[in-house]
Amino acid sequence: MTRRRVHHPALLDVVLGMAVVLFLSRFLLDLSGRTPPGVAALGCVTAAAIIGTWMLWRRRREAGTASSRRVAIAFAVVAAAAYLLSNSLSSIGVQWVATLVLTLELGVLASLAYAALIATTTVAIHALLGTGLAQGMLEGIGVTLLLVVGIEFAVLLRSAERLDADRLAALDAAERANADLAAANAQLREANADLEDANMQLRRERGHAQDLALAEERARIATALHDGLGHRLTAIGLSLDYSARMREREPERAAAEVRLARATASDALEEMRRVVRAMHPVTTDADDVAGSLAALAQSFASTGLEVAFRREGTGGIGREQGLLLLRVAQEGLTNVVRHAGASRAELRLEHEGPAVRLLVLDDGRGADVPGGPDAPPGITRGFGLRSMGERAQLHGGQVGIAVGAGLERADGGAGVALRLDLPAAADRERAA
Repeated sequence: MTRRRVHHPALLDVVLGMAVVLFLSRFLLDLSGRTPPGVAALGCVTAAAIIGTWMLWRRRREAGTASSRRVAIAFAVVAAAAYLLSNSLSSIGVQWVATLVLTLELGVLASLAYAALIATTTVAIHALLGTGLAQGMLEGIGVTLLLVVGIEFAVLLRSAERLDADRLAALDAAERANADLAAANAQLREANADLEDANMQLRRERGHAQDLALAEERARIATALHDGLGHRLTAIGLSLDYSARMREREPERAAAEVRLARATASDALEEMRRVVRAMHPVTTDADDVAGSLAALAQSFASTGLEVAFRREGTGGIGREQGLLLLRVAQEGLTNVVRHAGASRAELRLEHEGPAVRLLVLDDGRGADVPGGPDAPPGITRGFGLRSMGERAQLHGGQVGIAVGAGLERADGGAGVALRLDLPAAADRERAA
């Protein structure tokens, strides 16, 4: 049941009290003494019934029970009885309250019907007592006007009740909305906390990845220096030692060894410069892989290696994919400069639907590929790209080297092809 609050209950109680006092004055303040004691007692009982039904109606209406309508009808019956008992306008206040109660519970039509009953009763009483029909009509009209004012007041109260109900409903809705908002804010704070934890974890992992990349880069530089300069420096040392021993006995042979050491040192310096230029970092953009690969190819011109770039097909490349493609391309070209003895190389980016492939082709001899130049055709693992292969596996891809599948040489042979295959995103998720 919906609870319905009576507006200004204290004011209405005061109005009812004044109406009851006015009604009782008809019996208790009769100075002429013409009112029989039994009628006066009946008037007091009627007043008590008026107050009792009023209070009962108030409680039932506040509780929102359906019986409040029946109590309102009972109150109207008691009020009509009071009007007949008083036989005067002393009960007009009670009638006014009765129209108010009927309007609130049963509507305007019910209260208008009650007002018409009271007016008709007024005219009938005057007709029966012989006081004149005109007088009865006049009083009936006056009573009707007074009751209509009560009905209008009751209509205003009903409107106020509806507004109050709408206000309460709006407040309830606002409270629920605030509760939902508070819950959403709590969830948002929890999500933000989880996101912050995830960001911290990513930052830690990124730091580990940077440390790992730095260690790999240092190892790569150490390997390059060892492979490229180690044996040359050893040869230089041996030549100088030999020239020192032979300087007195065979000056010519000692001078020849010094010249050989000098040439070897020049070759070592040139090789070191080419390796450093090849390993120098190039500004790349993982969001523009094709442009970065073209820039990478152009940057190797200073090493004496002619590198071309070609793209076949179109397709989207994720940021992590792009970073891997760029790193493999740079590592592959660096190995070409260091080991292949090639004059030409080519970076080729191929799209096959959502999958992508990177080829690093050269016209070198391929002597440093595991198995040597006479290795059987097919894909073999390259030790220089082991870390790149591991990274490719994290993306569901693979890195391999094919001997004799690179660019054609003048002697009719072909160089080495380094290949990186990365599948579509869905395939990478299944591989993960």
